[in-house]
Amino acid sequence: AVVTAVRETLSTDAYQVFAAFGLRFSERVSGGLAAKFYRADYGLSDVDPVEAVGFDLGLGVQATERLALGLAATDLLARYEWNTSGRYADQQGRVTGDRLPLRLRLGATYALFDDRLKLLAEYASRFTWREVRTVRTETLPGDGTEREETEEKIVSRHDATGRLGVAYRPVEMLTLRAGLDRLAAELGPRPTAGFGLRQDIGQLPVRVSYGFAYERGPGTAMHLFALRLSL
Repeated sequence: AVVTAVRETLSTDAYQVFAAFGLRFSERVSGGLAAKFYRADYGLSDVDPVEAVGFDLGLGVQATERLALGLAATDLLARYEWNTSGRYADQQGRVTGDRLPLRLRLGATYALFDDRLKLLAEYASRFTWREVRTVRTETLPGDGTEREETEEKIVSRHDATGRLGVAYRPVEMLTLRAGLDRLAAELGPRPTAGFGLRQDIGQLPVRVSYGFAYERGPGTAMHLFALRLSL
C-alpha cells in the first residue's frame, strides 16, 4: 500500500458585522435587538466561504432602586451551510448544516453605597447541536455481499456555568473589578480582576479598561485591554 501525504497551508478568516437597536418600554423596562452577519473562510480548497445571519435579543428590568435584572439570548437562527462536494469524492462530498451555539444568560446587579459598590451574578446556558453519522455493515443473505448503511442524527448538548463579580468605585474616575468565572467548570472557577478609568479630554469622553484572567495550564493568564471613545 502506498500512502501519499498532502501538506497544505491554511489561511482562515472570520468576520462579524452587527447593528443594534434599543427601546425603553417604561421607566423600569427596556429591550434591545441586534442583527448580525457572519462570514467564515477556513482556507479549504474547493470549499467556498460561508455566510449566516443571526439575532440577539435582550431585556433589562430595574426591579428596585438597587436591583437590576437582565435576560439575553444570542445567536438566534444563526446557521452555516458547508458544501464540500468540490473537495471530496462524490460519495463523501455533501452539503452540511452547522447551527451556531445558542446562549441564554440571566444576570443581576445589586448596588450599594450610592452605586459605588456593585455585586454582580450571572447564569449562562449554552446549547449546541452536531450531526453524528454511524456506519453499519450488513451482510446480505444468499451471496454474502456486504452493504454499508449510514445513519445520521442530530445530537444536542447543554452546558451551564455561572459568574460572580464585584465592582467598586473609590473615586469618580476609577472603578476596580474582581470576580470568578466558569463556576461550574471541571477544573474549578477562574479568578479575574481589572480596573477601568474614565476621563474627558475636552468634549471627548475617554474610557480605558484592563482585565486579567487566570488560565489553568500553559499560558496561565490572559490580559485584555480596551480603549473606548464616545464620538
